[in-house]
Amino acid sequence: MIDLFKNIVTYRELLFTLSESYIKARYKQTILGGTWAVVPPLLLVFTAVAFIPNLSTRSPELLPYSLFVFVGFWFWAFFANALSFAIPNVAQNSPLLRKVYFPREILVLAAIVPSILDFLIGLPVLLFIMFLYQVPFHLSLLLLPFVFITELFLVFGLSCAGAIANVAFRDVSKFLPILLQILLFSSPVIYALSDMNPTYSFFIRWNPLTGIFDTARSFILPRYPFHMDEFFAAFIISILVAYLGYRLFKLGERVIVDIA
Repeated sequence: MIDLFKNIVTYRELLFTLSESYIKARYKQTILGGTWAVVPPLLLVFTAVAFIPNLSTRSPELLPYSLFVFVGFWFWAFFANALSFAIPNVAQNSPLLRKVYFPREILVLAAIVPSILDFLIGLPVLLFIMFLYQVPFHLSLLLLPFVFITELFLVFGLSCAGAIANVAFRDVSKFLPILLQILLFSSPVIYALSDMNPTYSFFIRWNPLTGIFDTARSFILPRYPFHMDEFFAAFIISILVAYLGYRLFKLGERVIVDIA
């Protein structure tokens, strides 16, 4: 992984240029511009609160339920958007790869940057919702970056593995939206972990998104419990996924230009 950080430093100008172009392309000719970063989570929060009312009164630790759901969709939106953009990005830039040499992971990283910006745009919305429901601001909020960094490692590893697989098999990008929908309903985005089917509790608990979402909520919601074992498992799995995904990407990097 040391060579990854060296490449980031060496090719930082290219990374910045590509990231900037992706950000501009994402919101080009839109009226709301960067506001689109928070519109989908807010609409999904409204939908969940309006059509799944029983969950909001079932467990006191979920209150306020609107904030509970927003945190889940906030972290989910980063995960889903980053993968959706980063995985097909290497194959889509095959003409550029044939003209100029640079570390191919720069394309993966640059594709993730716009989703990082979207996530940061959502922070003021989170603080506003907390103020609206009179949720106290406490020091545990300062730990949220550690949760985000854990998710960032997970996203980077999955993006690298998915990108190299998509170069060889374009079915990957076709199947990705379906996989994300499955993960949406098999992760505690709308529901609490206690409300999910116990038959699949093993998969749910070892799903790193579970530890990420639950830990973020425990730092924000006043009565939501913190489970150290969940977050530790999510952190270790995310680091492992990042390492293995990056190594897989570098192994397949030599044939990217030939296949893409």
